[in-house]
Amino acid sequence: MIFMLLIISIIFFKIYILYSFIKIKLRETIMSGKKILIYAISANLIWSTAFLFGKICLEVFPPIMLAGLRCLIAALMIYIFIRRNPFKSLKGNLGYIILLALVNPFIGFTIYNIGLNYLPGSYVAMLKGSSPAFIVIVATLFIKDENLTKKSLLSLGLGLLGVVILSLSKTSNTDVINNTFIIGIVLLVLSNFANAFGTVMMKKRVNINQILDVNVVINLIGGVLIIILSFFLDEKVNYNEISSKLIFSLIYLSFITAGGSCLWNTIVTHEGVSLNDISIWNFLIPAMGALLSWLFIDGDTPNVISVICLLLVVLSILISVLDFSNKTNKKREKLVG
Repeated sequence: MIFMLLIISIIFFKIYILYSFIKIKLRETIMSGKKILIYAISANLIWSTAFLFGKICLEVFPPIMLAGLRCLIAALMIYIFIRRNPFKSLKGNLGYIILLALVNPFIGFTIYNIGLNYLPGSYVAMLKGSSPAFIVIVATLFIKDENLTKKSLLSLGLGLLGVVILSLSKTSNTDVINNTFIIGIVLLVLSNFANAFGTVMMKKRVNINQILDVNVVINLIGGVLIIILSFFLDEKVNYNEISSKLIFSLIYLSFITAGGSCLWNTIVTHEGVSLNDISIWNFLIPAMGALLSWLFIDGDTPNVISVICLLLVVLSILISVLDFSNKTNKKREKLVG
């Protein structure tokens, strides 16, 4: 009963966030720094709750099929909000959007879920938590205006240090490095690169006014391809095990995919936003994931090392916010001047 109330309350909170987002006029050319930070925080807080409900869904659905279902239901959710043909507004850019769907979610989401089977949870959290570093590397290489500052490097380094130590503190002495282990690491690294390239592709060629349409199309195409692939790679589903708890969890996971991606991609495609600045906020995902695990998972309790790691992540985000605020103020002064 408590679990169901928790799900319902969180879903209503996320619906409010997404509803507020839909009401915002995306045609605005200048987004305030405060609004950008609110979007970034909301998106990453949404994503950080995924593991709680993912564990429930993985008890019945195999990982690749679960990824495909999340994408398809997310596409349907966004379509219900926009209630228009998403392909129409993307007619001149549809080939690029299809390529984006192949890079992420199809390749990125698929190899991530395959990699889960090869690695202990602590290493998965560490590698997934390092995704900001991959975004920074790819953005710096492929986007002309993306420059690394000393504060950006300091913020990135502190966040990575916190995530790595936090993950290693949960590592069991029985974890063995073998060929399977190496395959898992390679797959998750490739998944991070796919996610980074997808983010950069979104930044370079997608208009902020097309975000909802783009998210419908890439989740629809990616979801269909992932489901097809799951028939060849996944085990069969025992449909007798499907329960109301499972359905609620699947709906919530799909809402995470829909709401989080819409909020995040709105920031990504905004002209005045640097990927090197906002990627640091992705460190919130493993940090909040650890906090939620301590609250809701039996036997998972914090220790001194874990708390220090979370403080490092908070410090890295604080440095990023202050640096971002300074840059925003300077841009505003130039516009006024």
